[in-house]
Amino acid sequence: MAVGLYKLRCFANRIRSDQRSTWRQLSVEQALHLYLINKHHWTLTQAIEAAKTEFDLLYLLHHELLDFKLNEAESQPPKQWAHRFAPESDLYQHFEQQDPAG
Repeated sequence: MAVGLYKLRCFANRIRSDQRSTWRQLSVEQALHLYLINKHHWTLTQAIEAAKTEFDLLYLLHHELLDFKLNEAESQPPKQWAHRFAPESDLYQHFEQQDPAG
């Protein structure tokens, strides 16, 4: 569950860091609601109602998060944790670059 929540925040941060929308810095929650609005053609009210918690967002964005790979900078915190386990740890499937030792 922790990896999913971490990936959700990284996913939101990538949306937030889109340089094309320089007029407003979105919060994590706003970025995820905006993604849902664009994906499902929902209104803001519908997006807010559907995604009241981070767990709702994990459910609604399940497929996106399965396909989402953490870049090198994003992967550092979970990699530090994963190195306590065998290199074949399930965590490595979430990284763009695999463990250099593996």
